[in-house]
Amino acid sequence: MNPTSRRLVMADRRDDDATEGSLRPQRLREFIGQQQARSNLSVFIEAARARREPLDHVLFVGPPGLGKTTLAQIVARELGVNFRATSGPVIAKAGDLAALLTNLEERDVLFIDEIHRLNPVVEEILYPAMEDFQLDLIIGEGPAARSVKIDLAKFTLIGATTRAGLLTNPLRDRFGIPVRLNFYSERELEEVVERGARVLGIGMTADGANEIARRARGTPRIAGRLLRRVRDFALVAGATAIDRGTADRALVELEVDAAGLDAMDRRYLTTIAQNYGGGPVGVETIAAALSEPRDAIEEIIEPFLIQRGLLQRTPRGRLLTSHAFRHLGLAEPARRVRFRVTADLDRVTDCNCSICTKKGILHLIVPPERFALLSGKDELTTYEFNTGTAKHTFCKHCGIHPFYVPRSDPDKIDVNVRCLDDIDLAAISPKAFDGKHWEAAMRRRVP
Repeated sequence: MNPTSRRLVMADRRDDDATEGSLRPQRLREFIGQQQARSNLSVFIEAARARREPLDHVLFVGPPGLGKTTLAQIVARELGVNFRATSGPVIAKAGDLAALLTNLEERDVLFIDEIHRLNPVVEEILYPAMEDFQLDLIIGEGPAARSVKIDLAKFTLIGATTRAGLLTNPLRDRFGIPVRLNFYSERELEEVVERGARVLGIGMTADGANEIARRARGTPRIAGRLLRRVRDFALVAGATAIDRGTADRALVELEVDAAGLDAMDRRYLTTIAQNYGGGPVGVETIAAALSEPRDAIEEIIEPFLIQRGLLQRTPRGRLLTSHAFRHLGLAEPARRVRFRVTADLDRVTDCNCSICTKKGILHLIVPPERFALLSGKDELTTYEFNTGTAKHTFCKHCGIHPFYVPRSDPDKIDVNVRCLDDIDLAAISPKAFDGKHWEAAMRRRVP
């Protein structure tokens, strides 16, 4: 079994989440968080009930574990109709979808999880079903084939996806109620944990709920999973209630630290920090070092690290941030060229050297007294193409030239716009020139 599939802090549903259903809220008023989504859904549900019509089709978009399935069940319950659930990969052929749709009654809710993984052929069948409540099927083969229309009961389709970008435009446009779910705040997760503790019948102090909530990665599913495991530790220890100390001891044993990182996250960061000097390093190299498949690294490990500001994905590879080194308790290597510019925007010019001509790199010309080099000179090297040509200064580690002295104006310094965090030259601030995020800048000409 892949080690990543056993992680407590994975937001995806696991086989041992069987008791999750007992923690699910049953009504919209019991659902915690997602205030805007709940408020809008309440209005749409009330209006549909008043008209005695099916609710318009709903699309839930958001990361796993935020309550898309729970909200779909609540919608059906609030409407007082039947709820049928399936998932995109399960509907392999048109006949599977036809069987589901023809068994629906008036105003029923059909929930399709991972709707972005629908077979394209099945998706085509779904369009008229959503729009006209009809099935267009081809019966027979060859010359004997004929088209048959089947009328369907007016139903509500609720789709859920973690990857809205993979939905085709025709399918996305047929959902009248798009709902985006966001990560939970720490306070909202505390409420989730406190409610879960009441359902499970175990005492919970406010600081105990906070300790679990702040390690739950903004995800209720992870909060519930951690709560159940902490409850086990508390039960064995003979504790009548979960306080901060009990929760902390349990989570330390579970290898989930104060930032919500587990052993796999820390192993990933430590490997880059100690073996590759903090990066940049290619994802294939990391995958080989960790003995993990590339897709597991890109889809399971890295998203949360990027979200927490511990990791950068750059064209040259993965790069740890200063925050990552502080979290690991390691000294950050002095390997970045950093400089500060305090001048206002004077003018923008194209660099006409052989390096920059083909890339369209722009430079900001500033007076030398407005330029301060913060890195040691041993981090830099210079190169002159010919006598009298521009003198470029390069970073030894990445090869990028953050600034240079132009031949046309040797009393000025040209700062590489590629080194900016914000390419909007009309609003340049000194902070944008700290040189820490070169790869994030756009390589394009500024109008």
